Amino acid sequence: MQSGPRGDFQGGALQTLFDFRAISTIPSFNSFLYSPSADGQRFLVLTQHGDAEATVNVITNWEKAALGSK
Repeated sequence: MQSGPRGDFQGGALQTLFDFRAISTIPSFNSFLYSPSADGQRFLVLTQHGDAEATVNVITNWEKAALGSK
């Protein structure tokens, strides 16, 4: 990070801090999948575990099961 001729911000070259597999890359409703620590030395990141694809379990006819019907 450098300051420009008028004291404005000028970014330097990109530098990868760490690699991770994010669940999503676009924040929604101002909700981010990461949070820096108060001291700025660490990140808490919500990631997808391993190489497995995310799964969705759909339970059908759950109303009958909840009522004990067959």
